[in-house]
Amino acid sequence: MRRARLRTLAATLATLAAVVGAGFVVQATVLGRPAAAPQLVARVLETLKAYRRSRVRMTIDGAQLTASCRQYWQGRRRVAAVSVSSGPTIVEFGSRLGALDSPALEEFELAGCPRPLSQWLADAVNDGAHLAVTSEELDGRGVYAISAPSAAATLEVFVTRAGKLPVALSLDTASIRGTSELDYGTNPAPFGGKHAVPAAAASG
Repeated sequence: MRRARLRTLAATLATLAAVVGAGFVVQATVLGRPAAAPQLVARVLETLKAYRRSRVRMTIDGAQLTASCRQYWQGRRRVAAVSVSSGPTIVEFGSRLGALDSPALEEFELAGCPRPLSQWLADAVNDGAHLAVTSEELDGRGVYAISAPSAAATLEVFVTRAGKLPVALSLDTASIRGTSELDYGTNPAPFGGKHAVPAAAASG
């Protein structure tokens, strides 16, 4: 199962990367209009490959938390471990997260671990889910929001206008609403209070 999912992710990345060209670059960076979802997802997957950690400030139903994700190998299995300020570490072995109660599952998803987030995006494309891409404002700068409106749990991924790196997440389930601000180690001043989740996402 693990190898099959990894092969699926690799195949998705290769296929989507093939459709990313100069037209997307002009459209995203110059015209500021969202490109087609597969093109944007390809850029995000390609960028996330370089990262193994994330630091997060999240809000779940009004409660503010901090968390961090670390990815590593344990034998032949990939591991993504999320440490949350309010509770124990949440660990995904390979592609097996196990049964988690709320809000642990939502905390893991909002942590924005590079590989699990990449897998979610790849699975959405492979499963033929309708992905919506819209232009949003994040702290006065333009970003794109990627979402699967038909999913039972709505996860929105906010990426930089160039379509390269996720900067925020919004999760809306039947029981919980949450948002998170992501730092993959490229922000010179993480958690400085300058990066707010879009008001539209926070309000639902």
